[in-house]
Amino acid sequence: MLQLLIDYAIPANLLILMFIAGTQITVEDFRALRRSPSPVFVGALGQLALLPLIALAIINAIEVNSTIALGILILSLCPGGGISNTYAFLARCNVLLAAMIASIGTVASLATIPLWLRVLPLMPGVHELQSAPASTILGQLLAYMVLPLGLGILARYRAASFIERVALSLRRVSTVLIVMILVTALTTVGPMLADFATEIATAAVLFILSAMLLGSMLGLRMNRRDAPVLVIESGVRNVGVALLLGSAILTGQDFALFASFLTGYFVVEIIIMLTYARVLASRRIGDFA
Repeated sequence: MLQLLIDYAIPANLLILMFIAGTQITVEDFRALRRSPSPVFVGALGQLALLPLIALAIINAIEVNSTIALGILILSLCPGGGISNTYAFLARCNVLLAAMIASIGTVASLATIPLWLRVLPLMPGVHELQSAPASTILGQLLAYMVLPLGLGILARYRAASFIERVALSLRRVSTVLIVMILVTALTTVGPMLADFATEIATAAVLFILSAMLLGSMLGLRMNRRDAPVLVIESGVRNVGVALLLGSAILTGQDFALFASFLTGYFVVEIIIMLTYARVLASRRIGDFA
């Protein structure tokens, strides 16, 4: 079952997720990017450049299983996840900015992921990435990210009214697909998970909160509607891309534990981000009261 996930389900899942992400990009998005590019590029490139350094600091500061430590590193390489748009909407923030940061970050990660895969193994305490097939991973990212993303953009351009009608359903489908993959992988290591639950929760909380702190620093000079978007985008990673990277590097029980870490991360992320969004939304309601 686990090998079927790695060989077929995860690549197919990412193809669908990236196609859905592409359908969320409009011509107006590119016009908005041209008018005000700074927040988008700061938000997208800032996290891709700095999150791996934060991940390194975390795994050197706490004692966790080597596979969980690798999970933090892999997550730090990934672009933002599409679910960040939902968090931005619930927080009453700039949803367009969230969508653009996620999109630009996805494209930029095609350059940053192979670069970090070459740099990280040179750093102390990072041995697991030494055999990471960077060229193979780049080919997979091109096939499973760029192509379906482009097809999604084309679909939005050709059938905008239909895509608008089904946009919410598509976002729900993307979340359900990720959950299904994670839960299926999780069932293969159910008894083992209890032994690592504390480590997984600790690593996930530290990484997400540190990433959100980075986002707040990146958004210091931005207005009250845009700044929280960078906090959300920095704290939300693309779990589909993480699964693809993990499947290229890990095998067997190591990958199963990695998938378990991602499951724990995803649950912690939802709790933290929904709480953050609710606090922001209540403050905005209070501002208008």
